[in-house]
Amino acid sequence: MKRFLVLFILTLGSILLLSLGVSAEARQAVFYNGSSVVARIPLDRGESLTLPEGPDMGAKKFVGWVLSDNDTERLYAAGDRIDIGGDLAFHALGVEIKTLTGAAVSDTSQTKLRFDGAVALADYNRLVALLGADQVKCGVLIAPYMATNAAEFDHSSTVEGLLDRPADSFLYSTDSLGVFGGRTDEIGGEALLEKYCGRAYLSVTVGGKTHTVYADYSLEDHVRNAHGVTACAFEDRASNATAAYANVTADGCYSPYTAEQLNALRARLDQVIYVSIMGSGEVLGKYSKDHFTFYDFNNAHYVSPYRVDRVIEDEGYEIYVVVGKDGADFNTVTAYYIGGSYTPPNRAEEWKADGIYIKNRN
Repeated sequence: MKRFLVLFILTLGSILLLSLGVSAEARQAVFYNGSSVVARIPLDRGESLTLPEGPDMGAKKFVGWVLSDNDTERLYAAGDRIDIGGDLAFHALGVEIKTLTGAAVSDTSQTKLRFDGAVALADYNRLVALLGADQVKCGVLIAPYMATNAAEFDHSSTVEGLLDRPADSFLYSTDSLGVFGGRTDEIGGEALLEKYCGRAYLSVTVGGKTHTVYADYSLEDHVRNAHGVTACAFEDRASNATAAYANVTADGCYSPYTAEQLNALRARLDQVIYVSIMGSGEVLGKYSKDHFTFYDFNNAHYVSPYRVDRVIEDEGYEIYVVVGKDGADFNTVTAYYIGGSYTPPNRAEEWKADGIYIKNRN
């Protein structure tokens, strides 16, 4: 009898231990990134769970945790507290978002830059399915480069002139990407060489709170000035006609732009000059997108209508006097490079009746 009791007690103890082990194993929240487990959190029934921060998802930006329950999926943000209802398995949800390289410029007399962002359509559509289209927003932040101090920026940054340009819809879509854009305010002639920067973002509203992720930011790829982008557009030619290059130009090339549009771009180019300080000085056909790397205009496409008339020596300075050639009006100029450097113009002092007097320290 005693032996039977001992065996019974041992068997019951094993069952209890096994039961407790299974129960303890089941009461946990498991967090996945793809098929990899990134966190396990033990659960106590009757309490709430605070969701952890998201994992590094490589090319994607973490948006939230998806919980599947009885064929129903729900998205939660990191830091949300939820009630515990049993076994929980969360899967990290990310979105691939980027700011496209460069910028576009208006082809009318009004000068605006447009920075574009792109989001993976599969990721975007997944968010819309979980939250609804009105809870998922794309947009572009645009800032004057000088106001950012060359630093990364977002909605929380204290940047004078920061613009938030939410997108109502995609500009266009490819098989995999939805592309959206944001424009600057009108850029005055004196600011054609001022640099602007853009950064795409995506916001989701989860449980009444809005969470925003930002595309990676690069000074090389996402900073541009209006003159440089205009020059790139004007110089964009093809030797043969295609669907994209359908407009024949006066120089026998083909352009994406009509003659009217090219004239508007040319008029903007005429507002900027590059003054060389070598030798007796001259106006060169150069442009830059970032003030660091300069490119030559194809002289068959664009030739500056200005020249350096003379250089005046004045107490440690050389003054380059720029005038029009062939009847061109030098007063059209609003900004300039001098010796490869951008200097904000002083119109009140430098523009005179017989030319533009640009000082350079000798």
